Amino acid sequence: MPNYQISIAEASTETARWRQANPNSLKGFVLHKEDLQGVLNEPGVEKARIYLALDSNNKEKIVLVGVDSSGNDMLYPANPANNQGVYDFSTPCPDMCGEANALNS
Repeated sequence: MPNYQISIAEASTETARWRQANPNSLKGFVLHKEDLQGVLNEPGVEKARIYLALDSNNKEKIVLVGVDSSGNDMLYPANPANNQGVYDFSTPCPDMCGEANALNS
């Protein structure tokens, strides 16, 4: 299994680059553990995909959905009994950024 972890130094450089290029944009999102586990525990899910979105008040948010082994979103609108979920319980940063650190400041 590949290891996609990166160093704090690399993450700090990359997030700083984002903040410099997008000074008026969000820095990130907080995802609830239950939502991540909910998506990853669905039958057939191999990965998760995050979509950028705007809510009805034009606030940035993300939508989380499971992805199958072929790289396809697992959406089953015609058969909701499959319990394939699309999740929308993220909290944007700002306002929910936590203490200042190498990734958000």
